Amino acid sequence: LHARGPVGLDGLLTYQYRLLGHGQIVADYAAGKAHFSHLPGDKPYPAD
Repeated sequence: LHARGPVGLDGLLTYQYRLLGHGQIVADYAAGKAHFSHLPGDKPYPAD
């Protein structure tokens, strides 16, 4: 419950992120088979 009454998730979040993937699962990353990379996107994605 927010101080100004009930609000939805949109009212609580300031930033929006777009996550893109191809069906990766956490187990591969936990076992060290796959590694994270934090790179800027190479294509523009319009906000919905």
